[in-house]
Amino acid sequence: MNEIICVFDVETTYGTHLGRKGSPFSDGEVNLCSSGFLFDDGTYSASYLVSEDAEGVRQGVARGSREWAESFPDLTGVDLLVGHNIKFDLLWYWRHPELESFLARGGRVWDTAYAEYLLSGQFYHLAQLPHLTPSLANIAKRRGLTHKLDVVAAMWDQGIRTEDINEDVLMEYLAGDCTTTMELVKAQMAQADRQRQRHMIEGRMEGLLATTEMEFNGLLIDLDEATRQQTELEEQIEALREQLSVHVPALPAEAEFNWNSTAHLSALLFGGKIKYKAKMPILDENGDYTYYQTKVQKELWQNGKPLRYKGGKNKGKIKTKMFTVPDVERGPKERYEEMYVELPRMTQPHHAWKAAADGQWSTASKVLEVLEKRDIPLVADLLALRRAEKDLGTYYRREYKGKMTGMLTMVNHEGYLHHNLNHTMTLTGRLSSSKPNLQNLPGPDKSQIRKAFISRFGKDGFVAEIDYSQLEVVCKGVLSGDKNLLQALVDGVCFHCDWLSLSPLAQGKSYEEVFRLCKVEHDPAWVAKRKQIKPLTFGEAYGAGVTSLAESTGMAAEDVVAAIEARKLKYPDMYAYDEANIAAVKDSRRPSQLRTPNGMQAGIGYLRTATDTIYHFVEGDSPDWMQHKGIMTSFTPTTIKNFPSQGLGGEIMQVALGRLFRWLIKNRRFNDQVLLINTVHDCCWLDMHESCRYLIPKISAIMENVSPYFTAHYPGVNWTADFPVEAEVGPNFYELENY
Repeated sequence: MNEIICVFDVETTYGTHLGRKGSPFSDGEVNLCSSGFLFDDGTYSASYLVSEDAEGVRQGVARGSREWAESFPDLTGVDLLVGHNIKFDLLWYWRHPELESFLARGGRVWDTAYAEYLLSGQFYHLAQLPHLTPSLANIAKRRGLTHKLDVVAAMWDQGIRTEDINEDVLMEYLAGDCTTTMELVKAQMAQADRQRQRHMIEGRMEGLLATTEMEFNGLLIDLDEATRQQTELEEQIEALREQLSVHVPALPAEAEFNWNSTAHLSALLFGGKIKYKAKMPILDENGDYTYYQTKVQKELWQNGKPLRYKGGKNKGKIKTKMFTVPDVERGPKERYEEMYVELPRMTQPHHAWKAAADGQWSTASKVLEVLEKRDIPLVADLLALRRAEKDLGTYYRREYKGKMTGMLTMVNHEGYLHHNLNHTMTLTGRLSSSKPNLQNLPGPDKSQIRKAFISRFGKDGFVAEIDYSQLEVVCKGVLSGDKNLLQALVDGVCFHCDWLSLSPLAQGKSYEEVFRLCKVEHDPAWVAKRKQIKPLTFGEAYGAGVTSLAESTGMAAEDVVAAIEARKLKYPDMYAYDEANIAAVKDSRRPSQLRTPNGMQAGIGYLRTATDTIYHFVEGDSPDWMQHKGIMTSFTPTTIKNFPSQGLGGEIMQVALGRLFRWLIKNRRFNDQVLLINTVHDCCWLDMHESCRYLIPKISAIMENVSPYFTAHYPGVNWTADFPVEAEVGPNFYELENY
């Protein structure tokens, strides 16, 4: 049966509010100027919503106004609502009765920007090739579709307000967008069918409905609590700066140590010269001081006697003359000259840390984290300062280059934060977050910021975090079909203890013995060993080399190799799956327009996974040992190993969010007392009224119900593994307890 499609688009005030372009949450600062709806039978409905007040100011309409309500058409009979970057348009009409009715009866959405990104294997977002970004104009040109009218975009670039653009020009632009988008969605659907990706795309579009709901609901911020934390953080930063100063040797008065300078920090840690400028006297060719000149009137003497005037009005007075002499009182001439002070080495750098600048070493956070294990007080203090400054500028308020930055600058007057959840910004298809980035919040052990995220229901509410357990590991087990790994998941194996038992650090003890010592008896020595092995658990999964793993764990290189080899024997199918994927990507390699950092032509390879998601991989410059063999470019095995499991984890999360959204819509969000508010990687955040606490098990069950859904649509894979979640609730996201 053919779907009935409606394409829609809106045009708004051209501006930003609290960091969001064209924000529908601006209380009238940004307004709706026009909207258009094109049905696939050719029917077109459009509304021009700009009017002029008594003072001649042209203005659009706000969400919730009568004009806004009347501008959305009846969607009865429509199956699919389509837009380009559709979340932007949806948010302007979110909670409109017609849209709510459409969604309640099962109406679906299709974002043509998102679909283009997925159809390309997440390729069409590359900043290196701007003409390939998934803008409607770029896609239309690339696909040979009806081109957009560029004059409106040009007017915006010139600073012309949308409200001041001629009505006929604006409405022609709007109609053109709708026409192009209708052509595009039909082309995309045909391509999705050819590539067997239709169902995968539709499942992710359901997740987009959930993230639209999350952005609309926003998160409530306790501004008093956030301000208290900011004050404490600023005091901590000041104390850390003072503390750091004791680590710097005495310097010449003119030399000021700059903690933000890689050159200075490299010299301090690894030895080297710090350059500074100081005033130095200018010497002449004989090495003597040179002076500024001054005019001095002197008496004239001859043979020890003054010369006097013999006549005239000055008769008898001593003759004088003006002479140019060195201005000794002013002092020698000076100029600023480059000087150097040599600092002693604190610790030995690793050869891989050599920086491009001559004589410098990398001081990136990853390097400092390795050095921290060498028990260097300076490094611990510096990392603490960097983390504190990053937190201040990211999650609070800080002035930077004359502008205020930080999460709190995006909170509205009611205390709500309407964040951005991005669907087209990663190589794996996972979501990202921006303005602010709420997917990278520090844990409770590093920051209190989560305490500022509270329930909008006050004392009658709570927040909830429902988190998949070891989702990427489960995905790796499912995709690889490794029976040992799947059984380990069923048995609830602690993979840190598992790695430890496979390493020489275990001294021959079995996994069961290691687990008992670490997790049951909490033996300090074995707890410390488990902590030591953690960088190996994560690092090997992300492709870190043996040398790097030895540095991060403090283990001998041969012990790292032994642990990895033992794990390969224990989980052979998992490693075989990775190697097969690497071979498949290499076999699919094709030349491209892209270049490596060294200017070499980069090839592109592709990999198709069990859920019909396609991933692309771009070659980079080969490591030195490969270049010595004449292999100048290569794929990074790390990404090929990780993308399938990371991407599947992201897809499972998005599908689960979509199913949660549908359940909530069906139940009218339980009188708006169960609200989706955010997703962080493998977990879902909710804001709930206390009366709905009993629903936590149902929400968990929806998220855990992965196997039946994916088995029905992707039967070629064994989906029988469990996908367990853990539910935590609390008054804020800092003070969470297991449900």
